[in-house]
Amino acid sequence: MTKSSTKLVTYPTMENHVLCYVQRNRITDWKRLVITHEEPLFLYGSNDERVFVKHLVDGGTLWVVSSIPTRPPELVACLSVKTVAKRNDPKLEALGVSKQLLRHFAEFNWIAVGGHESEFFGHNVAGSALLKTTFESTSGEPWVLSRGSKEWRGEYGMKLQRPTKVSNNSLDSQENGIAAVRALAATSMNSVFVSWKWCDNSKQFVRSLAYALAESGFMPWVDLLALPRSKALLKVQKDEDKLERLLRYGYRRCFGVIGVDTVNYGIQSEGSDKNWTLREWEGVFAQDGAALAKIAYRPTGAASSGVMACADLRLSSKDPRIAARELRNWIDSRPETH
Repeated sequence: MTKSSTKLVTYPTMENHVLCYVQRNRITDWKRLVITHEEPLFLYGSNDERVFVKHLVDGGTLWVVSSIPTRPPELVACLSVKTVAKRNDPKLEALGVSKQLLRHFAEFNWIAVGGHESEFFGHNVAGSALLKTTFESTSGEPWVLSRGSKEWRGEYGMKLQRPTKVSNNSLDSQENGIAAVRALAATSMNSVFVSWKWCDNSKQFVRSLAYALAESGFMPWVDLLALPRSKALLKVQKDEDKLERLLRYGYRRCFGVIGVDTVNYGIQSEGSDKNWTLREWEGVFAQDGAALAKIAYRPTGAASSGVMACADLRLSSKDPRIAARELRNWIDSRPETH
């Protein structure tokens, strides 16, 4: 692991890159559909032929950004596009796209199919990367977002509402127009899973912890932010197979798990067939049985569960921002990170 990542994810530099902004409520439904579908498949729909179809029909990368109200924009997903085809094109069925799945994209004429390298990212801060990104107008002229803009929903959101081509050139010293976004995606190797007991913590506190981690350069995966609308999350929670699929997805790139140590953590909830928080702490959902760093975090006034005796690190500060910096210092000081 280097200071910014472990096994960097690499993206081709001269392929077509398209970026688009999606409203948060639509992101929720899209994530739930992709992650919890019986045969997970990355699909994305659009009616834009001028940019979306033209630049992705033969493959490329589609970057999706969104924003939580009052928060900076975040990088939500990256699709390594295999092809873009009309919804009734037989090639979609050949790629494993069922008619049942296509019904969820009925409003779109064109469907992009993403390959296995496609992924959703944990919560992150993407504003700086977007300001460093060089876009390309339909006439081929490069442009960048204004450094003076303060409101994401104002200038940024409006300019990126439609799919926007990213330039392979740059207006400054970057490698190319997409370099900053690609570097942000590479920090997904600093992804950390936040495990918490719903009955012991407020949603506001968990969000604050996630925001603090993101501002310290991590990509926290939190169910509350992965599927933030309560109805969407409750649908998944009621289906244990889908919940397990969601959790396994959340662990895909995680180097570790932060357990919010409260009195009921590790205790099986009434009406549930599985002890979810204990399984999260023990790393049951980690890919290929990978060993995860275990970080214990005990909020102010919380009684300990006694489950986290084997923690690799105990965050001493109760303040989420200071605790996040403490974790960053620990990661950066480990011998294997240099």
